[in-house]
Amino acid sequence: MWVTVGLYLQEGHKVPQFHGKWPFSRFLFFQEPASAVASFLNGLASLVMLCRYRTFVPASSPMYHTCVAF
Repeated sequence: MWVTVGLYLQEGHKVPQFHGKWPFSRFLFFQEPASAVASFLNGLASLVMLCRYRTFVPASSPMYHTCVAF
């Protein structure tokens, strides 16, 4: 992909999208650091809400185990 990008830039053309994605450079071991941070925060929010659910909803509730499983 980067060879193609280099050729496009060398010829004075705009950088195209490749199958819906823009070419990214890796930062540390992340290809898209902002996306990785957003995914981590999403997982953290899900974990916090699961802990709150388990704290406030009694285990004897009809759908308790189903909700915890998901």
